[in-house]
Amino acid sequence: MTQGNKEIQRGMSFFLQELREYLDLLKKDPEKAYQIYGFTMINSINPVDRAFYKIKYDFEPQDSIDYYNRGVHQLTNNRYKEALKYFEKAVDKNPRFPEALYNLAWTYEKTGELKKSLKYWEEYLDFVEDDDEAELIEEHIEELESS
Repeated sequence: MTQGNKEIQRGMSFFLQELREYLDLLKKDPEKAYQIYGFTMINSINPVDRAFYKIKYDFEPQDSIDYYNRGVHQLTNNRYKEALKYFEKAVDKNPRFPEALYNLAWTYEKTGELKKSLKYWEEYLDFVEDDDEAELIEEHIEELESS
């Protein structure tokens, strides 16, 4: 192993150790974790855990993915109106976010707001590449339009 590779390996070992310490501290004392690490380490953990901690410790959403994850969190707790606010923000920040469009369509449909639901099903359909899925969405749109 070359000297450069050894240094990279040592650096990676150090980083992984710091990441483990950060996660332990985040679970025990989030204020202290923030004081020591700030926001730098939160972006190094896997996306699911990152979303969980950002919601749990009320980190301010930074981008469309943060807003989307907040919306999903609200959906899993059957808070549809709150979910809609976050999905709307996600699409405002990134209009080409098919998962957010899908969830907007579904959630508006769930809350009985069919006009808004149809709007987002149509927008979502623009991103569907699979012919079978596109056909299902088109049929669903037709069903909603006739109801």
